[in-house]
Amino acid sequence: MNQSPTFFRGKLLVNGNDVTQTLSAVTGNAIDDILVDRFKLVALLGNGSNGSVFLAEDMHLGCQIALKILHNTFLHNTNTIDKVRQEILLARTISHPNVIRVHDFYLAESCAFFTMDYIEGCSLAEFRLDELPDPVPTAEKLGLQLIDAVEAIHQQGILHCDISPQNILIDKQQRLYLLDLGLASALSEVTHQCCTPAYSAPEVLQNASHSKTSDYYALAATLLQLLTNKLPFNQAELAEQLTVKLQSKIELTDLAKPFARWRRFFIENLAAYPQQRCQDVSALRQLWLGSPDNTTSSIRLKLTISMLSIIVISVMLWFGFNQQSLQQEQSSSSEQQLTMPLAMAILPATVQQTDPQHVAIARLVEQVIKEQLRTKNIRVIPYERVATTLQHLGFSQPLPEKQLQDLASLLGADAEGSPRI
Repeated sequence: MNQSPTFFRGKLLVNGNDVTQTLSAVTGNAIDDILVDRFKLVALLGNGSNGSVFLAEDMHLGCQIALKILHNTFLHNTNTIDKVRQEILLARTISHPNVIRVHDFYLAESCAFFTMDYIEGCSLAEFRLDELPDPVPTAEKLGLQLIDAVEAIHQQGILHCDISPQNILIDKQQRLYLLDLGLASALSEVTHQCCTPAYSAPEVLQNASHSKTSDYYALAATLLQLLTNKLPFNQAELAEQLTVKLQSKIELTDLAKPFARWRRFFIENLAAYPQQRCQDVSALRQLWLGSPDNTTSSIRLKLTISMLSIIVISVMLWFGFNQQSLQQEQSSSSEQQLTMPLAMAILPATVQQTDPQHVAIARLVEQVIKEQLRTKNIRVIPYERVATTLQHLGFSQPLPEKQLQDLASLLGADAEGSPRI
């Protein structure tokens, strides 16, 4: 079979008919071994604490697959093998573009292994953002793909338990794949380790307490390493590392300026206690996609206050310029109408409705306008009624004169103000 170059973790392992073996399998298997009369081992892709991953040829289907052979220490532990089998069965139920597709689990006399899609690419640990001309869009895309992958496995009732750069692959199109779903937990009875400590939440290190939020912690630690090219928690001693994590001493000084928008994401999801982190994936995704740093948020808030202040001034100026014509309209009405206050509709200002601070300021401005106009015998139609009527009519600002007249008629307004900024 003519093979194209295969890259894994930054090393060229296979090129045409020349095989460069840079690793020895911890499982004792070798190139050209044939397993269960079907899978021929072609190249060793990598070793881990749980076993070895090979590129293999499926001789029945005539295609290449990845094949993970578990370490021999697991082979005769029936309970562990059963747990692995259950995790593989669960993993097979997941069909998602960012989760590696798992095929089958095999238990032979000499080894236990499972097969999965072969991805030509590198691990996230080897992927370098700083080599890209514009790294921010790529960082955002990879982070979103990882969040989507974690959401997919959680929806199937699977906790990954060992999210780390080594368990994530990136192909040539920068598509991300999450690997080894739940495997660390299944093998923990033998390995006595259910995670990669540097990326694990404090509660996992303390008592192996896994949850969605502990997966979010590992996800955040993994993405922080992607952005900084440094291990987030690199203390040599596990006890020291746990102390730092429990104190929420997150080192973000190495977070380059282009990535400052994600400071809040890391502060929240690397918090010491589970209840301090995002509690669901929608909050996690929203924070990743829209978490400006505090400086940017403060600037936006100040701009919003300034713009809404201009609205107040604009409305009062509008009233000053139009006061004479309003009085003339009143003088032409009946005596009963003269005693009634004029009704005025102020079109809602454009604010970020998803930002509670901005909405609160808009409501405050409305109250100021009401108080100012009430002394001049002007009644302001409630904001909610104006906004709801606009929505029902399907009108969007700025309104043409005809739509303004229709709106005023429906609201019973004698006048309408439409300050533009």
